[in-house]
Order: sequence, then structure tokens, then C-alpha cells
Amino acid sequence: MPKKEKTKLTAKINDVSKLFNDELNKKCAGIDISPATRRILFYLSGKDQVNQLYIVRQTRLKAPTISVSLSRLEKKGIISRRTSDTDMRNMEVSLTEKGEEIDKKIRSFSDSIDKRMMKGITEEEIETCLKVLKKLQNNMKEGK
Repeated sequence: MPKKEKTKLTAKINDVSKLFNDELNKKCAGIDISPATRRILFYLSGKDQVNQLYIVRQTRLKAPTISVSLSRLEKKGIISRRTSDTDMRNMEVSLTEKGEEIDKKIRSFSDSIDKRMMKGITEEEIETCLKVLKKLQNNMKEGK
């Protein structure tokens, strides 16, 4: 395959991701949730408590950004934070009931966009695409 075609693939992946995220960001703005906040909530979803450093690693956001975002979320009653019982340096974060409701809304927005995006795509095509994306991901991780 010519190099230009490979570049088109990566550009298309980026375009689809941007379209998806732009639409999701617009929907989340209606409930006063920023893209950074949405990423944080994603990693808190379905977990009892998460170490603040885990959020930094998973979101790839800077620690000060996470700290400021968590403070805002705590003031809004979306998360709660407490010092770890085993290590006073660790801050454990969890969603409150309000946070869980907001997470459900975000997931509903995401699911509706995903459903529209996947219209007309077969299971086989999805499996093939996932295999290719996994290879691309592994190639990027190897290059670090």
C-alpha cells in the first residue's frame, strides 16, 4: 500500500475520533461537563474508589489539571475525595450519587452517537477494525 494511503488511514481515524468527541462535548456542555471532566468521570465510572494518581496516568492529563478539576467536581458534589487509610499521601476519589447520574447521562449521549456511527457496519467489519486498531496501538506503544 502506498504511503499516502496509510496517511489517509491515520487521518481518517483522527477525523472520526474528532467528530465523535466534538458531538459528545457539545452534548456534555449542556450539562456543564468539560472534556477533561468527562475523561475523569470515565475512569471513575463503575469503581468504588480510585487513587488520584491512577486518574493522572489514565487520562494523560497533568497532575495540576487533575487536581483543579477534582476540586471543581467536589464543589459541585459530583465526586468525593478522602485520604487513603493505608497511605496518607494518597487521595482516593469516588463518584457521588449525583456523579453517577451525570455519568449515566454521558454514557447515554455516547451510546446514541456510537449507535448512529455504527449504522450499517457488520460485526465482522467491527472485529477487523478492532484488530487493526489494536495493532496500531501496540505499534505506538513499542515506539516509546
